[in-house]
Amino acid sequence: LDRRATSPATDLSVLQTISRPYTLCLAGGGQDGTELGLAFAEAAFPEGEVGVLLMGPFCPPLARERSQEIAARRPDLHLIEFTEDGASLVEHATRVIGMAGYNSVCEILAYRKPALLVPREVPRREQAIRATRFAELGLVDTLSLKDLTPLALTSWIGAAPLAQDGTAVPVAVAGAAVWLAKRHARPAPLAGRLHAALVR
Repeated sequence: LDRRATSPATDLSVLQTISRPYTLCLAGGGQDGTELGLAFAEAAFPEGEVGVLLMGPFCPPLARERSQEIAARRPDLHLIEFTEDGASLVEHATRVIGMAGYNSVCEILAYRKPALLVPREVPRREQAIRATRFAELGLVDTLSLKDLTPLALTSWIGAAPLAQDGTAVPVAVAGAAVWLAKRHARPAPLAGRLHAALVR
């Protein structure tokens, strides 16, 4: 799936409210990403940058209200409850923090973004396994939920490299064509290793 070819047109009503560069936080559907979203809302961003928190449609009311309270006193934090064009947010982000859901990880890889994955570990370890395998390939960084704090996110944001544009190459993953944004310096065998990491 080549997200750059098939995503809907960029949702300018969303992106025009954001002064880039920005770090994007993907909280999944919202239910599992409450801790991550709140920690991100309290994290510090580099001078001249902002944070964008995509809360998800199922974010619990109390967490939503808390996030809104924080954003009200932080001009450098933008909240988005829901958008059909999340791929454009990933595409234009400087770096991405998120859980390790299948769709989120594919979009992060497709746009070759520096990423920190904070996977859920219960009730299933699927996200933790996925995050660990991609970290072993050197494609993402990971942080466990027990170590999740605003300070930990701040440290990663400050140290993460800036995103670089690349060329898209197709990688067959679990029966679907996932397009991986690849730097010219990347060796070709990476595609095979990505396939193995996703389908094992």
